[in-house]
Amino acid sequence: MISLLLLFWTFFKIGLFTFGGGYAMIPMIVEETKKFGILSENDIIDFIAISESTPGPFAINIATFIGFSQNGILGAIFTTLGVVLPSFIIILLLANIIEKVKDNRYFKSVIKTVMPLVIGLILSTIIDISSTSLFSIENLSNIKNEFSLNLTTLISLIIISLFTIGFKVWKNKKPAPILTIVICAGLGIIISCLIL
Repeated sequence: MISLLLLFWTFFKIGLFTFGGGYAMIPMIVEETKKFGILSENDIIDFIAISESTPGPFAINIATFIGFSQNGILGAIFTTLGVVLPSFIIILLLANIIEKVKDNRYFKSVIKTVMPLVIGLILSTIIDISSTSLFSIENLSNIKNEFSLNLTTLISLIIISLFTIGFKVWKNKKPAPILTIVICAGLGIIISCLIL
């Protein structure tokens, strides 16, 4: 169990220094939670999956779930406030001047510089999570010794991809998110039961 103030400060830093939304936060969340021994790699992947399938902003969901896992309702409140406050404060400060600076060339160049960084953070998250969940690699530096295919995840990815493509061809539109979540949850349970 970790102190409420440390939880708040950890997620305040994450909210303050991350640009690009919830997915760009994942590398910092992983680093900070590992540093304090809050969660294991598998716990983080579980929280990402739960946060993604729960309604609401991803960053708030994951902060709330991690806080709740550490200190119950108070932990959830402190982590949620920690991740939300930096954005709230910055928006309050910028609300009055954003109209004046939005056409400023320096402001535009800062935004153009930050965008590739956000894409890089999201790509690093994809590589990190898929290496752990799809290929069961705990340490990327030791990839040759630890490579083993996670059959459950691979089969799930193939079935979900086929479902999405089939639905797109059949209905000529994307499947509803709730329908996709329900089908994916059902497939995950079925595949896990068959393989285990």
